[in-house]
Amino acid sequence: MNTKNKNAYKYLDPSFSVNSDRLIIHKSNSLIHELAKFLVYWENISNGNRVITEARFNNGKRADLFNVTTNTAIEIIHSEGKESVERKKETYPVDVIFLEADKVIKYWLPKL
Repeated sequence: MNTKNKNAYKYLDPSFSVNSDRLIIHKSNSLIHELAKFLVYWENISNGNRVITEARFNNGKRADLFNVTTNTAIEIIHSEGKESVERKKETYPVDVIFLEADKVIKYWLPKL
C-alpha cells in the first residue's frame, strides 16, 4: 500500500469496516442508483483502484463510493436536489465527483 493510500484511510471512521472487496447495496435506494453504483464500482476496481462502498468519514458523512487509490469520493445522483449536492461538496473531507445515474447507465448499456 503506497503512502497516498495510507493517507486516504485517515478520513474514514475507524469504527467502519473498510473492506474494499465488497459492494454494499441498499434496498432503500432506487434500482437505477444501485445499478449505476455497481457499474462505477466495477469500472474502478477493473482499473486497479481500491474502492470502498458506503464509506463513512470521520465527520459522519457517507459516500456511495470512496476511491482510496485517488482519495476521491464518488456520489451517484438520481433524485437528489441541488442543495444536497452543494452540502456534500462543502462537508466531505475529500474531493467529490458527482455522476448522474441515468448517464452512467446510458454509457454502459452498449457495452453490456
